[in-house]
Amino acid sequence: MRPPRPTGLVEINLGTGSRRTIALGLAEPVSTCTGLAADERYIYVLSETESQRTCLSVLRRAGYGVEFVQALPEVKDGHSIAVSGNLLYVVSTRSDEVLAYALQERAAVPRGVAWRASDARRDTHHLNAVAVIDDALMISGFGEKTGQTWSSAVNGYLLNASSGQFAAQAVYQPHSLCAADGEVHFCESARGSIATLSGRQWHIGGYLRGLASLAPGRMAVGFNVTRKVSKSTGIENNPDDPGAGGGECGIGVYDLSAGEPRLLAEFDMSEHGNEIYDLLCLAPLDETAEALMKALPPASPRFASPRDLQQENLQLHVQLTEFAHTLSRMRNELDAAQLELASREQALREARRAMLEMLQSKSWRLTAPLRQFRQWWQILKG
Repeated sequence: MRPPRPTGLVEINLGTGSRRTIALGLAEPVSTCTGLAADERYIYVLSETESQRTCLSVLRRAGYGVEFVQALPEVKDGHSIAVSGNLLYVVSTRSDEVLAYALQERAAVPRGVAWRASDARRDTHHLNAVAVIDDALMISGFGEKTGQTWSSAVNGYLLNASSGQFAAQAVYQPHSLCAADGEVHFCESARGSIATLSGRQWHIGGYLRGLASLAPGRMAVGFNVTRKVSKSTGIENNPDDPGAGGGECGIGVYDLSAGEPRLLAEFDMSEHGNEIYDLLCLAPLDETAEALMKALPPASPRFASPRDLQQENLQLHVQLTEFAHTLSRMRNELDAAQLELASREQALREARRAMLEMLQSKSWRLTAPLRQFRQWWQILKG
């Protein structure tokens, strides 16, 4: 099997299936691209080079020519970007922050922290997505870990940072905020689902990240290689924990207009890299392109089958994690009940001892005739 091409930005023509890699104007190879955004004139690409420099590439929409490239040393492990007017927002995952930049002529000028999950200055919430939807700054994160790996972070959230209110909580590994069909859509990655804030949910399968609205009821979603072993601990983890793993990488296009998702087309992206961080639709999917896309050859079993197995493993992992949390809660409740029982048993022993001491006391024995006389008197009174 030939090794993947260098990770980067790839354009796909959904009607023909053709693709090409877009140059980002960087002086060194790209290690990973982690964020995409666009306005009327430009496409904004967040990337990390092989020397671990976080960079912003600004491309002209017409022809993808490079407008300018800028290093972003303030960003620690960038995961997502969003553009609103002349402001650029960047998720700095390893510092628990979302940073703001003012977009000027051929420059992005730092404007400080737009929102901070904690003061730890390290990754404690795994912030991973930012979007401006209806003028509100929306952010998603995994929430805090309860164990060694991110698989233990089961209380993920979507936050409206503009109002300070949670839009959704108890989401298992959310990613990829996207406005579509009048609703906020997002990936609940570990459960292999696309969901909305209104409670709608479509089970797709696989570890999902990267979401783009193509047309009303049409959505593109990215599938990612499952990560298995943590580099730091050697423990097997869920797909978004650090480590090497297996599986395939691809993009699926779905019709979500009905109750069940309907697969329209699937694109194997494994030759370009192992993971998809973000998707961006530059032109709406019209009827002609959709008809051409449906006529494309189906994905090979080599791509589809491993992901099905991967999803089964992920679902089992989710169920085991939830069972472990339920078992832990029940154990805590049992411990509390046992403490309460022990306390009551101790109180009962104290009461029995006090009664025995009273019955054996001299005063109790001396007053015994009086008690006997009282009983007789009550009998005589009838």
